[in-house]
Amino acid sequence: MSNFINLIHNKFGTKIKIIRSDDGSEFICKDLYNNLRIIYQNKLHRNTTKKLYCEKETLILNVTRSLLFHSKIHENFWSFVVIHFVHLINKIPYVVIRRKSPYELVYKELPDLCNLRFFDSFCFVSSIERNRSKLDPRDKKWVFLRCKYDTKGY
Repeated sequence: MSNFINLIHNKFGTKIKIIRSDDGSEFICKDLYNNLRIIYQNKLHRNTTKKLYCEKETLILNVTRSLLFHSKIHENFWSFVVIHFVHLINKIPYVVIRRKSPYELVYKELPDLCNLRFFDSFCFVSSIERNRSKLDPRDKKWVFLRCKYDTKGY
C-alpha cells in the first residue's frame, strides 16, 4: 500500500487524504495511515454514494460477463476485460462532472483516443528472434486483450 501512496504522490504531486474500501483486508494498514495522516473509511455510509458505487460495479461486471461470453475467451482472462472496460469508461465524458472525463479531471488534459482498440480483435505482435532468416515471418497473429499503459505498445 505504501508503494501505491508513493506513486500517487510522485505522479500527481498530491497527498492522499482518504482511502475508502469495502472491508478488503489488503487495505487495512492502520499504522501506515496514522503515520501519513490518511483517513481510512471501511464502509460507505450514505445511501446515494453506496448506490452509485454499486451501480458502477454492476455495470463493470455486466460488461465483463458480456465480453467474455461474446468473445469466447476463457473466463480466466476476466481481469483483462475489467482493465480494458475501466480504461474506456475513464475516458468517456460524463454530464455530472461538467461533460469531462475522469481522465481529464486527474491529468488536466484531454485523453488521447488514438490508441483505442476493440477487445478480442486480431493484432500482430513483432517477433524479433535470434537467427531469423530474411524469409521468416516478422510477426505473429494474436488476440488483443489490453493496452500496456506504461509503454506506447499494446
